[in-house]
Amino acid sequence: PAPEISTAQFTNAGTGITVVFDRDTDRAGKASTTFNCSELVLFNGVSSADQCIFASNTVLSVSLGAAASVLPSNAITLVSDTLKSSDGTSLHASSSTALLAASSPTPPQLSAVVGDSQVASCADLTLSVTLTGNSGGRTVTYAWHATVIGSALEADDATRLADILTNATSTTISFAAAHWVLPVGRSYNFSVTVTNWMGAATTAHHVVSKEPFANPTVEWANNDRFLDVDIEQTS
Repeated sequence: PAPEISTAQFTNAGTGITVVFDRDTDRAGKASTTFNCSELVLFNGVSSADQCIFASNTVLSVSLGAAASVLPSNAITLVSDTLKSSDGTSLHASSSTALLAASSPTPPQLSAVVGDSQVASCADLTLSVTLTGNSGGRTVTYAWHATVIGSALEADDATRLADILTNATSTTISFAAAHWVLPVGRSYNFSVTVTNWMGAATTAHHVVSKEPFANPTVEWANNDRFLDVDIEQTS
């Protein structure tokens, strides 16, 4: 009998597909060389950037290109007149199946959140995070959140904070003159959740304390030269 696709499943990293056949194939004459996947299999958005190689007579490894758009449940189909049994005596295979989601998608890797941990009453605040790996080969999403440590915010403050959080959809969140959004005398536990296209997510946290004072600056002139000195309040 001609080989048929037994399963086709995304790798846990999300950057490839593993196709398993129900019997040994002739590897479509490709031996152990890399080739354009479209020569053997078709799926949504397949292009020359998608590269294939036979890992064995029954396993085809698909390496997806950077512009991949194929998703679980999409069909993967053998190209006609390309694949036979390993002894070459079967008819050409004709097979199609739905792609399975990864069994255990790998979550994104993140740096620690970078930013001040203590902010004066009228100072700006910027927090940022860096994606260091496991994006799944596609665009990831960023969602920022914050919880108040201490007494709850007034309704207006809570609304302003919620608006900024909702509109923060990248690696960075910023508060200009944070006094107007983050009332003093409280700490704020910020978190950012990064989710890849497979739904695997990682969350990083950063606590910021909002101090009830501003660090004053003393400035004096000496022969037309100016010197700025920050004075830190300790009590």
